[in-house]
Amino acid sequence: MSTYRAIPPHTKEEAEAAFAHGTREQIRDALLGITYYVDDWQWVQTACLDWLERADSSLRWTAIQCLGHLATFHHRLDLAIVLPALQAHLSDTTLVSVFNDTFEDIASSIEDTTYFEEHWDELPQEIKETLIEGGTFNSRGKHVRKRNFYPGRGGETQGQGSRDHELVDHLKHHYPAPSSHDWQEYYDEQGRLLRLNLEDLELGRLPAELWHFTSLQELDLSGNHLSSVPNELGQLLNLERLALSQNEFSSVPNELGQLLNLQELYLGENQLSSLSGELYQLINLQRLDLSANQLSSVPAELGQFSDLLALFLDNNQLKSVPAELGHLTNLRTLFLGQNRLSSLPTELGQLVHLDWLDVAENQIRTLPAELGQLVHLQRLNVAKNQLRSLPAELGQLVHLHTLK
Repeated sequence: MSTYRAIPPHTKEEAEAAFAHGTREQIRDALLGITYYVDDWQWVQTACLDWLERADSSLRWTAIQCLGHLATFHHRLDLAIVLPALQAHLSDTTLVSVFNDTFEDIASSIEDTTYFEEHWDELPQEIKETLIEGGTFNSRGKHVRKRNFYPGRGGETQGQGSRDHELVDHLKHHYPAPSSHDWQEYYDEQGRLLRLNLEDLELGRLPAELWHFTSLQELDLSGNHLSSVPNELGQLLNLERLALSQNEFSSVPNELGQLLNLQELYLGENQLSSLSGELYQLINLQRLDLSANQLSSVPAELGQFSDLLALFLDNNQLKSVPAELGHLTNLRTLFLGQNRLSSLPTELGQLVHLDWLDVAENQIRTLPAELGQLVHLQRLNVAKNQLRSLPAELGQLVHLHTLK
């Protein structure tokens, strides 16, 4: 009868010694030992990938398993490196079960939503299924904020919950959608509607039924023909995610200023030429998408969003960006590509948590040396500018793995 054998902790030095001179079992124990006990996740990731490429099948199994454990225990992986490396070995049928477990670990533990969205078509099916079943992505690879949602009818069919179900059924009847449409109707345990997807229904105005869904937290209205919203939108005070991308807005609706709990706002691919003051009342925003509009400038007030994690201003007509963007010290992702920028403010060097900066396809001639202060930067895209050299300070970016 087999017995459980605990894996002893390993330091880097002990693991390196095992890698150099150890037996197969000692190498296996070292990989597992550093995964659980070494805090430097990037060093552990590199060790696992190294053994994935040069080991026999049994140690490849352990290396793959450890990458899944690394995701689970540290919630960190460089997906741009790890996933292609894993997928290169998918043809090995002896590794199928460990791949399934590792892909599920990655999807459950890593929150690199930008990577998942941009590489959706390339992701292994196990990752897609886990992300969809977990409620963080829809079937087309669009990120939706994970909440305690219940598909279908929820636990109660009395009161407001029952009323919400009736109104959703009414919507489906009066706004027919293709059979492939995912309504994403999710409810809480009392049957109150929390999420609804009205994307691509060719709506020119919003149905009155919406204003009854006062518990609604997520609403997707992308891909319609909306140019305004009624005052009643402000009644949806529990909204945390609102998608208005791919519509016909020429200005930010004033009504948005009442949605003080909003954390994610998507206004990409509209016709915005300016930003209204009401937008800056949304002090809890964490993700703001203003890409693919007609903005020629953005005001300094944009720097007030102290909780912002991701800001998308790419594909506009910006000639400059305000120095106040440097106040967004929690920012992780900043996209400024496909504009008319000739320079970047030195204050961007204050964004010490930034891990992705994209300024491609502009007219930038020099980069500020202060970018060398972005100690967590992993991806930097400066392609298709007018640069003749890069500042030496970029050499300080020890985590940078992608430079274009």
